Amino acid sequence: MGKKQELRECEKMVTIRDVAKKAGVSVASVSRYINKNGYVRSETGEKIAEVIKELNYVPNEVARSLFQKKIKNYRDITTGYCESLFSFISERD
Repeated sequence: MGKKQELRECEKMVTIRDVAKKAGVSVASVSRYINKNGYVRSETGEKIAEVIKELNYVPNEVARSLFQKKIKNYRDITTGYCESLFSFISERD
């Protein structure tokens, strides 16, 4: 698989919104489930867990770090930035 193909796959990353829509719940419910913060009914949690597994959802650490204004790992920030930059440049070709 070439770099352009890999980046196209990266652009199709599953988002928290995708999980919420497929599970039929709010984004806030998915967020509370992922972060183990706040109340989520057990049936709702099970549904969210199924969808996360089905869609292979992985939280975006770059977005999380920017939102929380904390940088856990500098490599995560630079990797995300470089991928976005490369994607932008390759689209112009």
